[in-house]
Amino acid sequence: MALIDPIKNPLGTIRKQPTSFYRRLGRWWTATGSLVFVFASVLAVVHYGYGVPMYDKNNGQISDPTAVAAIIAMLGFGGLFVAMLGILILRTFRSHNPNGN
Repeated sequence: MALIDPIKNPLGTIRKQPTSFYRRLGRWWTATGSLVFVFASVLAVVHYGYGVPMYDKNNGQISDPTAVAAIIAMLGFGGLFVAMLGILILRTFRSHNPNGN
């Protein structure tokens, strides 16, 4: 039985180290926060740019403009905050692996 180099797999290519939990968490938070921010941006463009009203589901009336602005702002800033936390996690736990990830 031949000895196998622990850094290379049996085909002879260099193995990559699996990504750490914190890097995966940072990527997930960045992606999720970015998607929420994009959703809030699209919602704002549709509501303010194209004039599509938002309705209150409880009474069927058009929602109050200040409530709509608050909802859009909370979604946008919340998504931006989560995305920034994800970027901060990614920068804190930088990869020191010369082979990638």
